[in-house]
This record gives sequence, C-alpha cells and structure tokens, in this order.
Amino acid sequence: MKTETMNPITQDRLATGEEVRHATSSNEDRLLELCRAQGDYCQMGSDFGGIIRYPMDELEFFTYLSEMDEGVPN
Repeated sequence: MKTETMNPITQDRLATGEEVRHATSSNEDRLLELCRAQGDYCQMGSDFGGIIRYPMDELEFFTYLSEMDEGVPN
C-alpha cells in the first residue's frame, strides 16, 4: 500500500468572500433548469424545516431581480 505525502511547501490561506459565495451558491440558470424539470412549482427545503413551493413565474422574477442587483455598483 502506497502512502501519500503532503507537499510541505503548500501554504494555507483563508478563502475570499467571492470564493465563499461561489462555493455556497447555485448558478441561477442551473437552479431554474432544475426547477423547470419539477413542473409549474419548484420545491425547496426551508432553513426552518419543511418544504417551500414557489411558482415558476415568481422564481424567474426573483432570478431576474437578482441578476439586476449584481450589475449595480456599490
């Protein structure tokens, strides 16, 4: 059995805010694609427990607003 050794030169660093957002969020297009496969409603797990059902037209509107918000400079 071959043992793997770690490279001692590699330096650890904290992730940037952008890297964290990228790793923990979903692409809006991918989310809409997955939800369209479910039909007229998209079901998602709630942070508070249970399942939330969003109508597709509302979810598309929220996605549109999110994309508009990303283009506005702070």
